[in-house]
Amino acid sequence: MSVIVRRMAEADRDSAFRIFLDSFGGGPDRLAAMAELPVTDRWVAEDAGRILGVMRELRVGQSFGGCFVPSAWVAAVGVGLTDRSHGVSRALMSGWLRELHDAGVPLSTLYMSTMAAYRPVGYELAGTRVSYQVPLEHLPRAQPLTVEAWDEGDLAEVGDCYRRVSLERNGMMDRPEWWWEPRVFGGVSADAFLYRYRVIEDGRTTGYVVYTLKPDDRPDVPIHWAPEPECFALVARELVWETPSAARSLLGFLAAQRTIGTDLYWNGPANDPLIAFLPERHPQVQGSFTWMMRLVHVSEALRLRGYPAGLDAEVQMRVADPVVPGNDGAVTLRVRDGRAEVEPASDADLHVTVNGLAALYSGWMSPYDATRAGLLTGATEEELATLARMFQGTSPYLNEMF
Repeated sequence: MSVIVRRMAEADRDSAFRIFLDSFGGGPDRLAAMAELPVTDRWVAEDAGRILGVMRELRVGQSFGGCFVPSAWVAAVGVGLTDRSHGVSRALMSGWLRELHDAGVPLSTLYMSTMAAYRPVGYELAGTRVSYQVPLEHLPRAQPLTVEAWDEGDLAEVGDCYRRVSLERNGMMDRPEWWWEPRVFGGVSADAFLYRYRVIEDGRTTGYVVYTLKPDDRPDVPIHWAPEPECFALVARELVWETPSAARSLLGFLAAQRTIGTDLYWNGPANDPLIAFLPERHPQVQGSFTWMMRLVHVSEALRLRGYPAGLDAEVQMRVADPVVPGNDGAVTLRVRDGRAEVEPASDADLHVTVNGLAALYSGWMSPYDATRAGLLTGATEEELATLARMFQGTSPYLNEMF
């Protein structure tokens, strides 16, 4: 089998989209509906004129060290039914990654169905999205600031709030304006409303929430006129805040819905600072989604990331990348005043796999953990301490699902 990886063409539409539906579910009606979808953001793996696999990419920015770094997100990878377990996915991903490297794309991120499909091509766990649940009666009730409704006309101000917060959290998306409607506001059933409320301080939005209601059984919260003990849970699609007053006001507003509500569900990082405002009970963890990342162009990724202000440090490392030859080799990373310079080096005793470098880069692993995991070898204590200072930051988190 000689696999060619290339951009999807119009002539590939029927076979490629059928592979997609065989991989993710759907029937003839959905296949017909996909006739209008663009193909410019999709790639295929081909052998002797036959389409074996298909993938879709999304070009976005992702926050690391206070800077948005360009990234190619993998939205879907599908392989034909008779071609699975034959190396098609690995060939498709490897070919695509080499194309991206040649184009200078720094990063790639994905949610995985299995780590075994992506670790061999250089991806490593890099962040998590945790789902929390807390009874509304356990929220603080004070509202130091007014909470008011907002709509699409206020999106620019709300978007500015999101952007400021996202730059302070490793992994967050540089959300384009077009993303809000389908991804944050969309998909609400006909029998539900979308609720949007915000807090304004000194003329600017410093916090907001977007949520829906879902029926929720709570026998301990009876409603005397209801035939069944049914209430509603508040499901926050997004709960963003910049200041203590904004956080307390939004939580107080949500707590006030306890007359008809049971619990609040929201998503956050593994060490969500919002929990600092809960007076007594720790929220329950309902689940989590962990995402993987790869440095597609090592030098560009290191150069474009932000670093701690005031740090003046240098380290040499040899990166092992078996998939992208342009990354395989030694580099010198110099950090001064929050920015980096990256130059080729003749050699280095410190060796790191491209997988391990992704985990360091996002803040998912410390260099000490990467050493224990065998992803980083040969580093001196001074080099480990230098790497720890370079890549210090918040727990990596990504609210988007794609």
